[in-house]
Amino acid sequence: MTVECMKQRNGSQFEPLSLNFIESRGTRLLTLAGGAAGQEKMPASALAVLHQLQLSDSGLGCTNKVWWEAVKAAVGIGRRTFLTCLKWLVQNGYVHQPAKRRYALTEQGREKVQVQL
Repeated sequence: MTVECMKQRNGSQFEPLSLNFIESRGTRLLTLAGGAAGQEKMPASALAVLHQLQLSDSGLGCTNKVWWEAVKAAVGIGRRTFLTCLKWLVQNGYVHQPAKRRYALTEQGREKVQVQL
């Protein structure tokens, strides 16, 4: 889906925005395609955290605790860095919550992990 600015009363027009639908907790959400506008390159630590989610997910999503334990063992980053990466991944559309306290890759997240491996 694309949103275009045809007329803006008190501001300048903006470039068209591409949006994606994702499922989260039984609800459909709109996210920016390709993450946030002006998004910076994915940090290496976020990519490593994303990869561990792919390895840890049994198909029903992965709990924060299981995911964190996998990251701690494989990557060796601190808890605060993990939580910062988790927040960045959710905000940029790579990870979503299909159920309470569970995280899973979005289609965009699966594509990112496959491209980087």
